[in-house]
Amino acid sequence: EPFRKEGILMTKILNRSVITGESRLLRAICILLMAVLLVSVSFDGVSAASLNYSIKFKIEGKGALYFDVGPKMEACHVDSPKVFSEKCSITSGNTYSLSPLVSRGLIPVAGKNCRFVGFYDSDGKRLKLTSTKMDILRVKVGGTYVYTHYPAFDNAPMTAITKPLYGEMVKNYVKALYNTTSFSVVGQDIVYSLPRKSQTITARFVEKNIPDLVFCDTLKKTFGDSDFLVAGKIPYGMTPRFSSSNSRVVSVDKATGLASIKGTGIARITVKTPETDLYQSNVETLKLYVFPKRITGLSATKTQARLSSGTSGGTVKVVWDSDSRCSGYVIELSSKSDFSKIILRSKSGKSSSKSKVFKLKASEYKACRYVRIRGYKNSCGETLYGKYTKVRIR
Repeated sequence: EPFRKEGILMTKILNRSVITGESRLLRAICILLMAVLLVSVSFDGVSAASLNYSIKFKIEGKGALYFDVGPKMEACHVDSPKVFSEKCSITSGNTYSLSPLVSRGLIPVAGKNCRFVGFYDSDGKRLKLTSTKMDILRVKVGGTYVYTHYPAFDNAPMTAITKPLYGEMVKNYVKALYNTTSFSVVGQDIVYSLPRKSQTITARFVEKNIPDLVFCDTLKKTFGDSDFLVAGKIPYGMTPRFSSSNSRVVSVDKATGLASIKGTGIARITVKTPETDLYQSNVETLKLYVFPKRITGLSATKTQARLSSGTSGGTVKVVWDSDSRCSGYVIELSSKSDFSKIILRSKSGKSSSKSKVFKLKASEYKACRYVRIRGYKNSCGETLYGKYTKVRIR
């Protein structure tokens, strides 16, 4: 009865297009629907048993295969557009007897983190089956929902007409078939036309790749370095999202991954990639270290003096430009330019410090010739040291 009703509906639309002179495209679309809807009441094809052909289906990988309609015109979708009826399910290794008078469609459904790569014959050669994008319509009938297919607007024949006209066609189709206009498009299936000859067809599924956008676990930068891209070349069709755990250290453009250093310390940059046709969803994290820059304005002078202990010696006054992005400074005095022999080391814990006076014994005072300084930053339980700046003491 559903088949008869839909067939009558398509015939009426075809006749109307002739009488009113509507677009040939409308007729082409109706013919397409007729091909989809011309399904016998049984997979066995009893009325044409002598003409039947047999197809053995095999499924490789994690995936499932379904007929577009059940043996008695049952909808392939039940309860939701993501749930398929078991009556439409195809079992791997089984052989199905089909009628050449029936246009049969196949719907491959990939498993988690897998993708469908195509149909193949018994020799491993890929089969070029015609595919059609079909909108899944959910229609409310008598307080319950039923599902049906309709060629999607983004099919080539559809795009030649206007979107409003397409909408009216769908509306009239649902109205004539179910006597209601209460429906919605809840998804889309790719339906492959089944060849009408005996053969073995293998539906192949493979595991999707895991995207690899972050090429190192840690990255070291110095405050003042140029902006940089967190990820390299982003595969076509992928839309990763970037975020920073500490925007005071580094800010990251959410869409492009362009990072800009804002301060010193440690931050984590997270890259989230959604699932695509080729890739699994993934989350990657990059740990970024931003070290203090070199201290500027360093100078040091010596002054000979008698110390409070009564011994002769002197002082060394060290002056530098303070850096508010540091937690403090490390200062070393040495008799060697390579600082292989350290006379005195001091650590200041104030970022605002910009000078320090060292009192030295006579032997230390006489040997002291060089001074160097570097800033450090305490962050996330770690200490980051900048590079040394050194000068000769005057």
